[in-house]
Amino acid sequence: MTFRQLDQLRGRHEKFEYIIQPEHGLRVGSYALDIFLTLEREVFPFTPITLPEHDHNMTALKIMYGSLLHDIGKESIKSQHIFYNNRKLTPEEKTEVEEHPSLGADIIRCIDPEGMNPIIDGIADIVESHHEEANGSGYPYGLKGLEIPTEARIISVCDKFDAVTVDRGYNHVKAPQEAIAWLRKDAKDEFDSFIVNVLENLLNDPRSTTSKTFQEGQLYLSELKKNRMLPLQQVPQDSKPMTELPDVSYAA
Repeated sequence: MTFRQLDQLRGRHEKFEYIIQPEHGLRVGSYALDIFLTLEREVFPFTPITLPEHDHNMTALKIMYGSLLHDIGKESIKSQHIFYNNRKLTPEEKTEVEEHPSLGADIIRCIDPEGMNPIIDGIADIVESHHEEANGSGYPYGLKGLEIPTEARIISVCDKFDAVTVDRGYNHVKAPQEAIAWLRKDAKDEFDSFIVNVLENLLNDPRSTTSKTFQEGQLYLSELKKNRMLPLQQVPQDSKPMTELPDVSYAA
């Protein structure tokens, strides 16, 4: 039942996400899982970098759901108009948006309020930490280094990459290598830099899932824009913040 609840949340969030940044979570998840598999195969066995209580299937599951749901807290932001304006945020709006990691984690933890499911708890931790930075400059808690889940650090790099390589109506869209150079400059420690290097190698490999995801994503978004389905110019009439977990009950 827990995974049905996660999937219902994901289905709702995909509809929300489609309006403001179509398939963002899917692309982030594809990049992040590809990076994790590369790290697992080529790096983790030979370095001190490890995933706590590492289990391949559990970690892969947390990365995918963490990626798909990392922005679900945005649905609970009261000022929903923020996400439909093609401009940079004001300082006040930025402060409000920075609440979304904690709001998202709260939504996910509602599925397992007793904290008995380690996967749900892990996904919530990832969602809550995906804007933390290794040097403590992130939010919401200013966590540092190993205080941040490894999965969240991988997703954070992928989230930033997708954000700067997709047209959001107000940003300068960066080419992949320009984005990699920006990410490398933005890296807060050696592990961040290492993740960026892995992402770059995957982008340069036409056989990789990452490379294919980027190319297909660019084509998809180009078609949406050409057909004038993107970006949305006004808030949908039925748009309202999600203040509580949607009905996720199922008949026994």
